[in-house]
Amino acid sequence: MGEETPAGTMIRHLQNVKKCAEETGLVGRVVQIDPARPPVLVVINPYAHAMSEEIACSLRDDGDWWLHWSWGEPICRADDLDAAAAAVRRVVWGDHR
Repeated sequence: MGEETPAGTMIRHLQNVKKCAEETGLVGRVVQIDPARPPVLVVINPYAHAMSEEIACSLRDDGDWWLHWSWGEPICRADDLDAAAAAVRRVVWGDHR
């Protein structure tokens, strides 16, 4: 078997975050509209469709994969699913507890 491609790694991380988001009642889908652009996770609040966000994944210079918001601000390391779930819940559910 070959090594996972960078796009495959991004999709795997985004799928993991999608699963966490869906466990909180949000709806998610990993999409790649253009093969020249990286995939993103679109997360939607099913009760308020305007409450949605795109989450991207990228490899940093230090060799770690990170998640970040559509506006470029980092969320957390891609393998920190607890932090990712809390951030997504806070932004898309509007849950600021």
